[in-house]
Amino acid sequence: MHFSRPEKNEYAYKLDNYDSDWRYVGTKHTANYTNLDPGEYIFHVKAANSDGIWNEEGTSINIIINPPFWKTWWAYAIYFVLLISAIVSAGRYQNHRVIQKEKTKAILAENQRRAKELEEARTLQLSMLPKTVPSLPNLEIAVYMNPATEVGGDYYDFHVSNDGTLTVAVGDATGHGLNAGMMVTATKSLFESLAPDAEVLGFMNQSNRVLKNMNLRTLNMAMTMLKIKGSKIAICGAGMPPLLIHRAAENKMEEILLKGMPLGCVEEFPYKEQVLSISAGDTLLLMSDGFPERFNSHGDYMGYDEAYAAFEKVATKSPKEIIDYLVKTGDEWANGRPQDDDVTFVVMRVKT
Repeated sequence: MHFSRPEKNEYAYKLDNYDSDWRYVGTKHTANYTNLDPGEYIFHVKAANSDGIWNEEGTSINIIINPPFWKTWWAYAIYFVLLISAIVSAGRYQNHRVIQKEKTKAILAENQRRAKELEEARTLQLSMLPKTVPSLPNLEIAVYMNPATEVGGDYYDFHVSNDGTLTVAVGDATGHGLNAGMMVTATKSLFESLAPDAEVLGFMNQSNRVLKNMNLRTLNMAMTMLKIKGSKIAICGAGMPPLLIHRAAENKMEEILLKGMPLGCVEEFPYKEQVLSISAGDTLLLMSDGFPERFNSHGDYMGYDEAYAAFEKVATKSPKEIIDYLVKTGDEWANGRPQDDDVTFVVMRVKT
């Protein structure tokens, strides 16, 4: 190189074991090589001053490019070990497949057995529900129940006494599945035994005592029970949503909140009875919490205000039409999400 007019200096370079001749690059003073094979190289550089006189001696550096790790001897040793491991693993996998296949057959057989038991339990539970709703001269009644699982925990029942008194029960057992079905069975037995004679308060107290003495641990039954005789209603609640009454004369909705612990929770709980009057055109709605607490695809639940508003919107229609609208409202709110809880409605309308 020369420091008189250095911008006129010219350069040439060559890489032994790669270039067959010198590369003259003029005043450019960089060199680029890509994808060189592993090996030893000598990089030569020479330069000429602005008068074109070359320094043929130039300078050089030795360059060693090591192979990538996957081409080293220890990499090939690893490949060999992996190959042996793969062969051994393949043998073990085949044995595992045989064992797993047998386990799958056993699990499938067990699932089929359980499915059959659940279906039998479902059939038994449905058989305990009334086959038809009571046909009374002063009331129009419609019911709906849709369990969230094969065996649900919701329950409803009717009894008509010789004097025309209608006893109605709507319940919601703890959880779902066979345990809930067992609680429904016990409650059905109590209803069949006590409903014809006991007043609502007496039914609640006796049922609570019996279920508590059965020592069912965390199993209990929320329930609303009412007796309708003429224009009078006697009602008692144990942990269920409020009774909703649409008063036809005032065209407004009345919420009857009945506080009480579910049956079987606390021995000797002081349940309270409330007596109301109903008039022609009034509509009563009993429901489980599966409707107002139904979740949508975003994890939000409907809420009691929305549930009440839905009922109030169609309260003057027939009980069947009311239920159809409530079911549609719940499905639209859920937006494709399956039910997380059982949904039950009992709608009664006083005939005009």
